Amino acid sequence: MGSRFYNAGQVCVAPKRLIVHERVAERVIALLEERLARVRLGPSLEPSSTMGPLHTAAARTRIEAQVADAVSRGAAVVGGGRPVGAPYEHGRFALPALVIDPPPDALVGSEETFGPVLTVVRVGSDDEAVAVATETEFGLDASV
Repeated sequence: MGSRFYNAGQVCVAPKRLIVHERVAERVIALLEERLARVRLGPSLEPSSTMGPLHTAAARTRIEAQVADAVSRGAAVVGGGRPVGAPYEHGRFALPALVIDPPPDALVGSEETFGPVLTVVRVGSDDEAVAVATETEFGLDASV
């Protein structure tokens, strides 16, 4: 959570995909949901803020399009969207989101998600995990 959503997910080497074995996936997703619920959007100088805005309106629009594309292709989403209320009217805030099980051709897998979005992909074996990890044309940083 910390490495993905740090700086509102605007870190080039932040993890973009979490590949998790189906045996533990529900527990991992539940833990991530608990952490998402504790995120507090706001200006960086506000002591209670834990996540600031995106750098441009275009960046927020792109993230929203990527998430919408994944949902239209069958992925589930936890969180996400735009916060409402006076504190958020002048920033480009986006609520953090988990995109669960998007298909390989979804934009969240074929474009960089440079914002507060983590893709969670369930797999049934180590071989499947390697296949998912290498299905992109991009050379990516990886952790095990």
